[in-house]
Amino acid sequence: FFIGAAVMAPLGEEVLFRGYLFGSLRRLAGDSRVGIIAAYGISSLVFALSHSLAATEGLIGLLVPSFLIGLVFAWGFDRSGSLVPPIVAHAINNGIAFIALLTCINNPGTCPSM
Repeated sequence: FFIGAAVMAPLGEEVLFRGYLFGSLRRLAGDSRVGIIAAYGISSLVFALSHSLAATEGLIGLLVPSFLIGLVFAWGFDRSGSLVPPIVAHAINNGIAFIALLTCINNPGTCPSM
């Protein structure tokens, strides 16, 4: 599970959302400031929606942070020209979340109830 959540998912998602979607939109934008902003916004929104649409509660609580982290990952890709920085950042994020989830499940009462 950990390998899937912290390695495989970030690799696949970054190739799709940053490498393909953001990269394509960014190339279409060229030097247009509005186009560049749209590339960041659209790719981050699609990323956030893909992580939030299955939520039954707290949709806004998932959309906002997912959108913001999508912006950060897109910036890392745009700035470096490589998918390695967003893949590593995504893997660290998912790894920490996975460990926190396991800690809360295995130690009832340790984590705050939602």
